[in-house]
Amino acid sequence: MKKPLVIAIIAAVVVVAVVLILVFTIGGGKAKVAVPKVGALLPLTGSLAEFGAGFVLAGDLAVEQFGEAGWPIKLEYADTETSAIPGVEAARSLVDLEKVVALIGAASSGVSIPIAESVSIPSQIPQISNASTAAMITYLPADEGKDFLFRTAPTDALQGVVLGDLAKREGYTSAAVFWVNNPYGQGLMEQFKMSFEHRGGKIVASVPHDEKPAPTYVSELKRLMDSKPDVMLALGYPGQA
Repeated sequence: MKKPLVIAIIAAVVVVAVVLILVFTIGGGKAKVAVPKVGALLPLTGSLAEFGAGFVLAGDLAVEQFGEAGWPIKLEYADTETSAIPGVEAARSLVDLEKVVALIGAASSGVSIPIAESVSIPSQIPQISNASTAAMITYLPADEGKDFLFRTAPTDALQGVVLGDLAKREGYTSAAVFWVNNPYGQGLMEQFKMSFEHRGGKIVASVPHDEKPAPTYVSELKRLMDSKPDVMLALGYPGQA
């Protein structure tokens, strides 16, 4: 997941570069422009915390390499806690207090979408997620005709189709799905279900679970296994594994 973050940073820098070019063009090339700040909304804690430190390393490397290439930028990191409310608060702080010109993140679709709806779109700040895959990001009503929300990771509309095709080609005729109850989990589950059933497969059980990791999932797993599926698909985060 580190490579998509670097791509997202590149995309954010392109946005910044366009702004700088316009400033220098309007100012006849004499304007002094401060190093632009880009906000990075990362899951430093929460159910995706396993990826947080790697994202920071990727961000630091990108900043270093852009600086060496003559395009200095500053990344302002903020923790989303892999949760919508803290994520929105972090984004609002980056936009209102740090005055960032673009946002990178969040990782989770369930965090990226509320940030876009509450902060980046109303503030007209470009937001580029490095990991959010929910299909609805492509068609988010709040962003229709505005285009402030982007991503570098493939949509679940693609991943779900591939998963359904793979399951059927492996010879499975029935499947049970255990999914995290947020836009990512629900969207990918629905895309897998549609793809698998289109190929003649049958979903015999579909059980959601909360974003917050639980001490045990024994009862949910029992419900899934009682349906006697050929295969079980788990759609969640490392903290829930």
